[in-house]
This record gives sequence, structure tokens and C-alpha cells, in this order.
Amino acid sequence: MGKRCDFVAYTSHPEISTPSIGRGAILHEMTSRLSQARRVTTGVAVSVALSLTLGACAKRSEPSVPTTIPPATAGESSTQPTAGTPNSLAGTAAPGTASPGSRIAPQAIREVDFANFTFPTDSCGDIFESAPVEGYPLTNGEAHRGTPADPDFYAVYLRNDISYGDLDDDGVEEAVVILDCTPGNRPFGFGSVWRATQDGGASRAAKIESAGVDPGRGELRIYEATISGGAVEVTWQVFGADDASCCPSELATIRLRLSGNRLEPAGPAEYESAPLPG
Repeated sequence: MGKRCDFVAYTSHPEISTPSIGRGAILHEMTSRLSQARRVTTGVAVSVALSLTLGACAKRSEPSVPTTIPPATAGESSTQPTAGTPNSLAGTAAPGTASPGSRIAPQAIREVDFANFTFPTDSCGDIFESAPVEGYPLTNGEAHRGTPADPDFYAVYLRNDISYGDLDDDGVEEAVVILDCTPGNRPFGFGSVWRATQDGGASRAAKIESAGVDPGRGELRIYEATISGGAVEVTWQVFGADDASCCPSELATIRLRLSGNRLEPAGPAEYESAPLPG
């Protein structure tokens, strides 16, 4: 009869041991524990794999986060638009145009009181020895300083026949205004084109100059100027060949079109004899 072999299980401490048990019981116990360990390992592996998969999906579906811009500190300005509002540069009107909602009324220039208005210092050309740097402040249609004997004398009068019309096809009228400026002897007519502004005033669009008229006809004076057919029709007093220096006897009429801040000839000037007084 063979000798029976007993199995002894030891703990981690070398001096302590457990009583020996049968071989079959030990095998059963080892098999049970191994199966349990496999189940635990499989469960852990599945849990880890599931966690990794969910994490990857979350990263793919996670919306991008914009770079956070810190608020402006004292002395700095922020150019970031407020949510739901346009950028401050967007929608800004170009120079010379009106933004939507702020269009000037078609006949707004007719509301400007040019009889009580300050005209620029170059409105009378260079006929005065000392033009006022502050311009010509008209009151009830006239402005004057000193007497003709004074070196800084000037006298300026507004002609009442202001002409209105649209010169640049924008649906808003301009005005042609003529000033009679005199240094003490005879008046000289000077004209300009004006536009209405958003604040109810007016700004000068162009000066009426003798473009297209024979410069050899002497010192020109505006006889009349009106807006007609989208152009400024100007009639100048000009000198004939035998005229005295006081008295131009001919007229030159020319049509001018507004181009930017200048009036350009739309055709040649036409000359005729001036009507006799009376």
C-alpha cells in the first residue's frame, strides 16, 4: 500500500502553517479561486475598455472652446464685439455717404438760413486786403467791418435768388449761393455750391470758378448762377475788346457739372452782349 502524501499550505510567515488537507479539496479550492480571479480580471478589463471608449467619444463630441480673452484693464480698450451686436466697424458709412436710417431729407438744404450764416474766409476770393480768418458772419444777409478807408474793411451781401436742385443724382438737393463782395467801389459776385448736413447745417461742396471761360476777358464777376438739368448754369460778366475797366459789356454762359469737390465744364462757353441797363 502506497504512502499517502499530504499537502501543507503555508502563510507568508515562515513560522506559521496551516494543517494539511486532502489533495482533492486543495485542487477544488484552487480551481474555484482561479475561476473567480478570471471573472474579476475580465470585469476589470471590460470596465477599463469601456471607460477608454467613452472618454474618446466625449473628446470627439466635445465642442471647441474659444480662447478666453481677459477683460480690458484700466487704460486699455477692448475691440471684442458684445454677443449679439455687430462689430463697431461693421456698418460704418464710407466718407461722403449716409448710413441707413440717417438719410438727409431731399429738400433739407432749403431749411438752411444762409442770411444768418458764417461763410468761409475764402468766399470772396482775394479782393480784400485783410480777409477775416473767422470768415464772414452774415446777419440778415450782410456782413461788414469798418469803412472803405480802413485797411481791414470788407462788405459782403447775400443775393436773395438762391437756386436749388440735385447735382449728383442722390435724390438730395444742393444749393447755389452767391455773395456780392465789395472792397468799397463795385461789387464782385462769388458763388458756391452747398449741401445739407446731418446736424441741420450746410457744408460747401464746391466753389464756382471761371473754368472754361476765356481768361483774357478780364476780372470776371458772376452775373447769375442757377441749377438746371443737374448742372450749374453760370453767366459771367466779361469784358469786350473796347470795354473800360469799370464796365464789362458781354456775358459768357457755361454749364458746370459737380465732380467730387469741383465743378467741371460740361461744354464750351457761349458769349453774347450784355443787356443794356434799364
